Amino acid sequence: MHALIIEDHKLVAALVEDCLEEMGFDSFDFADCHNDAVAAALRKLPDLIIADDKLVEGTGFGAVTVIRETQNVRVVFASAEPERVLELDPYAITVTKPFSIDQFKAAVLSAMQSVSDTNR
Repeated sequence: MHALIIEDHKLVAALVEDCLEEMGFDSFDFADCHNDAVAAALRKLPDLIIADDKLVEGTGFGAVTVIRETQNVRVVFASAEPERVLELDPYAITVTKPFSIDQFKAAVLSAMQSVSDTNR
């Protein structure tokens, strides 16, 4: 399975990658800004996106919104301010930074079990 990790902190991105590897993901793309995230998703459709909301340039929510215009993809938002994401999408799956590995994995499992995220 392929994951796109939209995160501007390298250590957090590495932790997310390690957790996803333990869960069976075997390929990854990384992006630290809106434009790179959209380009990565267009190059290779991810099975899952992990997105921080605040980025160096743009937002993870903005990038995910653009990606979802053309692709049905599951998403977990990992944010220090998940309420910002939930104001924009009350159905979003979020995990609050700092998060435990168990909290993160539970959010990923929830996203992967969702039937369809197309209209969210």
